[in-house]
Amino acid sequence: MSPPAKPIRSPGSELTLMRSFGTLWWIAVLVLATPASAHLLNMSRATVSLEEDSTVVVTLELDILTTIGGRQAYFELSQTKDPLSDPDVLALLNALPDAIEINVAEYSVPLTISSIRFPADNQETFLDPLQWPRTTITLR
Repeated sequence: MSPPAKPIRSPGSELTLMRSFGTLWWIAVLVLATPASAHLLNMSRATVSLEEDSTVVVTLELDILTTIGGRQAYFELSQTKDPLSDPDVLALLNALPDAIEINVAEYSVPLTISSIRFPADNQETFLDPLQWPRTTITLR
């Protein structure tokens, strides 16, 4: 019986494999090092409840970073003392009630913004790319 055949290797196969691994490693490093900017659906929360007086209440916790146009702008807007009276805030969020459709039986439930609460985070939190401060908006 003859011994098992040994695999035939070309002289440069280990070098080629190492180069391929090195290339893949650098691609992975470059992809991971590139700043990412994504808005994930888990950055938003919505709760719909029905109060004893039959009022429908929608509470939204939203990351409005991209709507506002950047982290610094979001922080500056969060310093607004009375968001419900501020024309810039209202212009930004006015379309929100019309974008939510709630029906009870065959009746549409009209909604209006009843409160806006910006995050009370400090500026460093707003500027941190790994943080997504949420604004709480209540509609009734």
